[in-house]
Amino acid sequence: MQRRAESLAKVMTEDARGARNELEAKLIELEQSNNDLQKFAYVASHDLKSPMRAVHQLAALIEEELEGVNGLEETEVHKYLNQLNGRADRIQKLLDSLITYATVGENRLELTSFETGTCIREVIEFISPPSKVKISLNGDMPRIYGERALFEQAISNLISNGIKHSDAEHSQIKISARPLGAFYDFSVKTMVRVFR
Repeated sequence: MQRRAESLAKVMTEDARGARNELEAKLIELEQSNNDLQKFAYVASHDLKSPMRAVHQLAALIEEELEGVNGLEETEVHKYLNQLNGRADRIQKLLDSLITYATVGENRLELTSFETGTCIREVIEFISPPSKVKISLNGDMPRIYGERALFEQAISNLISNGIKHSDAEHSQIKISARPLGAFYDFSVKTMVRVFR
């Protein structure tokens, strides 16, 4: 009986050792993958900054050329140029955040306190959803402490997915937040109106 127990303990120890070695190998592989992803994010962000600056400068040049044209302030062209400049600024900030994230790593994110409602409205304005999609914020949106750029990206992805998958004539995306212990649970739901 003692021999059997010793034999079983030996097999279990070898299995545990093998599982630990496999886990360590997977952790090394994951770390390498994360490093590769950070390098890619840095290079991609850096490469996109120059064309974004060019878009911003081109919009500024167009605005400068049109300056002094009577009635421009009230035209759609002026409105579109302002939107273009605003979106170029926003993309520039996202690229800067991505570069910062890629260079300092996950443990040194720029954590700040911010109003999620304001942030979400800015994301909606940036996305410019089609007129068939109505987006609403349900209830009060909290002020949270975190990395704003990552929050914006997550909300942007969820809203964009909702828009992409709402092929009905009329659809609505409802965004809400509820406390969940020390955190908040954000919900982005796509509601589709079906006619019979």
